Amino acid sequence: MCHTPKPGAVAPEPADHAAGAGHTVDGSLEALGLEGRGTLIVAHEDTRHPHVRVIANRVDPETGRAAKLGNSKLSLSRWAKGYERERGRV
Repeated sequence: MCHTPKPGAVAPEPADHAAGAGHTVDGSLEALGLEGRGTLIVAHEDTRHPHVRVIANRVDPETGRAAKLGNSKLSLSRWAKGYERERGRV
């Protein structure tokens, strides 16, 4: 049994684009090398900016190997900058 906390991320999404949250989550998981892993996604509207929270399993279900997330903040920052640039928000 693994007691190591799973990585979490916050992916902001405008309320009218909530359907696009899946694309946002997929992109951020890919940036971390976590695609294909078990995930829990929770949508929130408890702040002025609706958003989702993502909890992802680090362990690959096929290989049993844990993802290495040493540069996860940098990886997500680079991904987010590209995401915003594509949408003209930077």
